[in-house]
Amino acid sequence: MSGRLMSLVVATAAAVAVVAVGLTPFFPTAPTYAATPPLLDVSPVSQPREELLLDLSQKAMRDAESPTPDPGVTKISAQAWSLVVMSDGERQTANVVNLDYDITVQPDGAVHQVVTAGPSVDADDRPVTEGVPAPGELMSEEEWSAGSPELRFTEPLPPESDQLPAYFAEAYETAELPDAALIITSVAELMRQRQLSPAEEATVLEYFARDADLTVVGAVTDRLGRDAIAFSAVHEEDSSYEEYLLVAPDSGRILAVETHYIARGRTDIPSPSVTGYFAWRR
Repeated sequence: MSGRLMSLVVATAAAVAVVAVGLTPFFPTAPTYAATPPLLDVSPVSQPREELLLDLSQKAMRDAESPTPDPGVTKISAQAWSLVVMSDGERQTANVVNLDYDITVQPDGAVHQVVTAGPSVDADDRPVTEGVPAPGELMSEEEWSAGSPELRFTEPLPPESDQLPAYFAEAYETAELPDAALIITSVAELMRQRQLSPAEEATVLEYFARDADLTVVGAVTDRLGRDAIAFSAVHEEDSSYEEYLLVAPDSGRILAVETHYIARGRTDIPSPSVTGYFAWRR
């Protein structure tokens, strides 16, 4: 799937059984799960999806009414996360490694991306310093020149919201129109390559207002401590995963996206679990 924000690196957990030896039961060590960020704490929202998203779309459009200066070089800053799983020969340990993204977009569309490590925590949210990257350590650095195939989104979003699926299908060179979950991941990939204009952001929210596959989750606090309204959509091709879109209630700005595992069968993480997030500092 194109536009995946993060990847989960895990080791397979060992099978567990209870073995009776005579009359003395033996209780083996419980399965070790990879550490994941906590699930979002949700408060209910009574406003219907269409009404709520159209209201947020109108708030996003407020910034479009004032002239926008030439941005020149655009800076995009975000926080994301990755999992590091290690084995000491006896047990599996897993730590959440926060990542800081600093993305520079040149006026011609060229992109320079620097990813550094942030503070790491274990499964109980305790700070970890051993066996993980040090805060500030360079994790990756990449550059894409204007016109590179990795930079798919050279054209602005269409002003008509019902044209968004066709826009992303063309960008990914496929005849199959994406579902609501793939639209969320596609918007996330686009926002890692350039900033959306207020009008484009309003168009995205208007599209989701009309898409019945999107569900209102409720009011949440995102990974950067900001108030947000969360919406979700399950992937049609793989219903094991659900994409979340987090929107600022006061401005209609898209703040973050998340991927949650909601099926059964994985032995490395419980269900449900957060398997990735990307939060823009904006």
